[in-house]
Parts: sequence; C-alpha cells; structure tokens
Amino acid sequence: MSEYTNKILEKNIKVKFISNEKVLVNNQPQSILVNKTKDDIYKVFYKNKYFLCKLLKSNDNKFEIFLNNHRFSVECKTDLEILTEELESKKSGIDKGKIEVFSPMPGLILKILKSNGEFVKQGEPVMILEAMKMENEITSPSDGELILGNIKQGETIEKNVKLFEINSLLFQKNC
Repeated sequence: MSEYTNKILEKNIKVKFISNEKVLVNNQPQSILVNKTKDDIYKVFYKNKYFLCKLLKSNDNKFEIFLNNHRFSVECKTDLEILTEELESKKSGIDKGKIEVFSPMPGLILKILKSNGEFVKQGEPVMILEAMKMENEITSPSDGELILGNIKQGETIEKNVKLFEINSLLFQKNC
C-alpha cells in the first residue's frame, strides 16, 4: 500500500492506494481504474467518469499533467517527507525566525543560566533540568536572542512545556 499527500492547486489531497482498483481519497473509499493507452497517455475511470490524462513532465515526486484541457502541477510526498520538511524548517529557524524549545521530559528547573534578552550561541547551555536525579543541560539550538518563557527556577514542569525561544532573525538582521 502506498500513501501520499498530493498538492494540487495549493490543496493537499491525501491518497492511499489499497489495490489497483481501490483508493482512499482524504480517507473516503473510492474506485479507480487506470489504463495506459499510449506513451504517457492514461485513460482514468473515477467517480463514474472517464478522463484522458497526459503526463507532460515528471521529476522525482513532481508531475505535470494535462487533464480535461487544463494543465496541473502535482507534487506527491509521503508523510515522512512532509514531517522531515517541517522539522528542517523549524530547525533552521525559518518559522518567523523564532525557534521554540520545549522540555524533553518532566522535571525540575534546577537553574536558569542565562537572562531574558541575552545573546546566546548555538550549543550554549541555557538552563539545567533535573529529571530522575540527573542534571540535563538544555542548550540553545541556534545563535540569537534568548526569550525566556514563563518558566521559573525551582519550578516543576511536565514534558513538552515551552521553555524558551531563540530569535535568530534578529541576530541575522543586526550582523
């Protein structure tokens, strides 16, 4: 079974192939028949209608097709590819130049080593989180301005609580 999210006309459509004749389109079961008639020309039976589709270009997971007198660009990605892109985007600070750091586990904020608004370098310790009798350094993922959350020294926190942000765009603009 193959599962893809297809981006067509700026809309994401989730398609999961169950068999050669059955698919789930946005989790709704559908019947489909696809027959190749000539080089790059396909006859598609979908929702009780026949369509002729010509594959104009294909490059990795990007396709350009001609369907019903219209040209479409289709990009197919697996859930893993989408998740990887989202994580890379956050890691590189593209999301508004702010990188949010969350607690990796529940514990006690033993010590806050830096001040709000202070410049920190990538890998520099920002705070110490004590969990299961071990002290864990929480470090900055990027160079930039430290924006502390509502966390206080001596406070007990749960997993996935926002600890701080790094404003990396501010740093880039000032250099």
